[in-house]
Amino acid sequence: MAPLLTIGLPVRNGEKFLARALDGLLAQTLTDLEIIISDNASTDATPEIAAKYVALDPRVHYVRQAGNLGAAGNHNAVRALATGRYFAWASDDDLYAPTLFEKCIAALEADPSLALAHAQSAFVDEDDLVIAPAPYLLDTDSPDPAERLRSLLNVSGGNDFYGVARTELFRRIGPLGSYHNADRVYVAALALHGRFHHVPEVLYFRRDHPDRGERAPGLRARCAGLDPRRADRLRNPLPRLLIEYVLAYLVHIWRAPLGLRAKASCLGALSGWLLSRTMPGRSGRIMATTDPAVAERRQEPPRPLRVAALGFYGIGNLGNEASLSAFADWLRAEHPDAELSVLGVDAAAVEREHDLPASRLMTYRRDLSGGGPVVGVLKALSRLADVPRLWHLVGRTDAVVIPGSGVLETGLGLRPWGLPYWLFVVALCCRLRGRRFALVSVGAQPGQDHATRLLHRWTLRLATWVSVRDQGSREAVAADGVRREVSIAPDLVLGHLSPTGIEQESDEVAVGVMAYYGGGQGNGARALARYTTSVARAVRLLAERGESVTLVVGDLADRPVAEAVARKARSGGSARLTRVEGEIRVSPANTLPAVAAELERAEVVVASRFHTLVAALAVGRPVVTLGYAPKSAELQSTYGLPPLSQPIDQIDPELLIAQVERARAADRPSDKTTTRIREQLRAQYRELWEVLHDSSERGK
Repeated sequence: MAPLLTIGLPVRNGEKFLARALDGLLAQTLTDLEIIISDNASTDATPEIAAKYVALDPRVHYVRQAGNLGAAGNHNAVRALATGRYFAWASDDDLYAPTLFEKCIAALEADPSLALAHAQSAFVDEDDLVIAPAPYLLDTDSPDPAERLRSLLNVSGGNDFYGVARTELFRRIGPLGSYHNADRVYVAALALHGRFHHVPEVLYFRRDHPDRGERAPGLRARCAGLDPRRADRLRNPLPRLLIEYVLAYLVHIWRAPLGLRAKASCLGALSGWLLSRTMPGRSGRIMATTDPAVAERRQEPPRPLRVAALGFYGIGNLGNEASLSAFADWLRAEHPDAELSVLGVDAAAVEREHDLPASRLMTYRRDLSGGGPVVGVLKALSRLADVPRLWHLVGRTDAVVIPGSGVLETGLGLRPWGLPYWLFVVALCCRLRGRRFALVSVGAQPGQDHATRLLHRWTLRLATWVSVRDQGSREAVAADGVRREVSIAPDLVLGHLSPTGIEQESDEVAVGVMAYYGGGQGNGARALARYTTSVARAVRLLAERGESVTLVVGDLADRPVAEAVARKARSGGSARLTRVEGEIRVSPANTLPAVAAELERAEVVVASRFHTLVAALAVGRPVVTLGYAPKSAELQSTYGLPPLSQPIDQIDPELLIAQVERARAADRPSDKTTTRIREQLRAQYRELWEVLHDSSERGK
C-alpha cells in the first residue's frame, strides 16, 4: 500500500550531516511515510550511511545516480519516484522537529484548497544550535493569487520550498529548473495553485555551514550547482539564465488554473516587479531574511570599487580625452584604491594615452561606412552582438560613469543606432545587474527623431544619478520627456586645466578650427567648404592687420581642415601680407592641455569646438565663439563675458574681426568664477562618490 507521505531526500557528498537529517525524519510522529534517498554520484561516505539506514528501517529506500545530475536534476529524479499522496523535499543537512509533517498534513487534509503547508523555521549551526530566527513576512495565505505572487516577488525569506504539498500538484507543475532563482519560481508556481498554510511553531531548522549552495560565489556558480552544464559560458550566457528566470514566471502564470482576470492580475504583479527592478528608486523589495550566509556576505570587507568610464575615447577628440583625464585624476587623487577601467572605441589607444585598462565599447572591428544591404546587415548584427558583450563588461564593474562630454547632444547629426543605442544598452545592463550608472556633467540637446528621443529618455530614466553642464541641457532632458531630478554642474575640464604661466604675446590670436559638416542635414561637404572658406577669409584679414594667427584643433580629425584654412589664408586676400608666411601657423598640439598652452599665449581666442572655449576660459583668455549650439553662449554668460559669437554656419569674417577687437578690450574671464566652478566640481565629486560607493553588488 502506498504511504501517505513521500519524503524525497536528494544528496551529494552529504556524509557530514546526513545521519542527523535521517534521524529527525525517522523520528516523525507521522509514521505512514517513505524516505527516498537519491544519491547524486557522491564520492564520500554517503552510500555507506544510506545503506545503514536502509537496513535499519524498511521505510528508507536508496537509489544512486550514475553521474552528477546537478541539484535540480537530482531533486526531479527523487520526486519522480514518489508514491505517497503527499510529497516533500528534504535537505540532507537540515533538522526536523518530530511533529513537523503531522501538523502540515493535518492542515492540508482539513482544507483541500491549500496548495502547501509548512512551519515556522530557524537557522542552526554545525553543532545544531539555533543561531537566528527566520522571520516570515510573505503574504502566501492571501486568497488572491496575484497578491501571493506579488509577495513572493517582492519579499525575501521563507523556506516554503521544503513544505508539504500533494504529489499530484508537484507533477502538474513539472520539473525544477536550473536558471537563476529556480527554487523561488517553483514556490511561486505552487502559490498560483492555492494558498499556503504555516504552522505557527518553529518545527523546521535550516542549517548554515560553509558548503551551502547559497554561499556559491555568484549567479553562474549557483546555477552550475543546479545543473553542471550551466557552467558552459558559451551555451549558457548569463542573459539566458536571467531570461529563463523571467519566462518561467510567465509560463507558470499561463498554466495555472486561473481565470483570465486573475491571470491578468498576476501578469500585472510580474510587470510591476520587473519595473521595480529597472527603474531607479522604484524597488520595493523587502529584505526580511536573517540567513547567516547572506548576513556574512554583507559583513565582508568590501573590495575596491570597480568603476568603468564610458565614452568615445581613443578616436582623437581632445575634449573627450580631457574629460576622461579629469575624472581619472580625481579618482586617483581622492580614492586611489578604486579600480578604474574604460569602455571606449579604441582600447589600445586609451591604454597607451591614459595608462588605464580598456575594453572596446562596440563589437565591430572596423568602420562600417557606406551603404548597401551587406553593410546594413553587418551593422544590425553588430548591434545585436553588442548586447551580450556589454552585459559581460558591465558585470565586471560596480559602476559605469560617463564623465563629461556631449553624449546626449544631437546637433551634429547623431544617429540613434550609434551612441544613443549603446548608452541605453549599458544603462539597462547596469539596472538589471544592480550596478550604478551615472552621467556626470554631460551635455544634452533634444532628440531630433523619435528613436533618439526614446533611447535618451530611457537611458536617463535608468540612470542612478544624472548631472548636466548647463541649463540648456537640463531643458533638453525635460524636452525628451524625462521627469526626474537632474542637477547642473560645470564641465569637468574646467577643473582639470589651469594657467601654466606662459607669457602672453601681443597681437596673437588663436583660432580653433573644426571639421564642421553641418547639423546632419543637407550636403555635409558643402557645409565644410563654406565653413573653411569663411574661417580662411577671417584669418587672412587678421594677418593683413598684422596679427599672428595660430590655428588649433579640438579633434585630430580637424587637422586637415586647419591645414586647408592655413593654405587658403596664405594664398588669397585683398592685399599682400605684410608679415612672413610663418605667422599663420597650424599648432602641433594634440592634447587639450597642449591646446590650452597655445591659447594662453594668445590675446584673444576664436573657438569653434566647445572644449576649445572651455580651455580658453580655464586659462583666462577672452573668447569669440563660432557656435553650433547654445551651450557656448551659456558658458560665456557664466563667466560674465560679452556675448561675442556667430552661428558657425553663417560666419561673417568682417564682423568676426570687429568681435576680436571687442574681446581684446573686454575684461578677462574672472579667476573668482573659475574658483567657484572648481568648488562646485569638488562638491559634485563628493556626492558622486557616495552614489558610486553605495553599490548593492559590492563585496559579492
